[in-house]
Amino acid sequence: MSLLKTTRLTKQGDRFEIEIPPECVEKLGWRKGLVLEIDIQDSKAIIKKLQGFVGT
Repeated sequence: MSLLKTTRLTKQGDRFEIEIPPECVEKLGWRKGLVLEIDIQDSKAIIKKLQGFVGT
């Protein structure tokens, strides 16, 4: 079953952030510190979880 949500791109200083709704993070089993890969193709961005964590 898929989960479709609308999100927002924000900017803090020189840094852009994508808000991911908590229910999406929960469904994916993600948590703070995960290493993510962003693949940009035409007008799409695909975000994938990679192995490993970044210390937080």
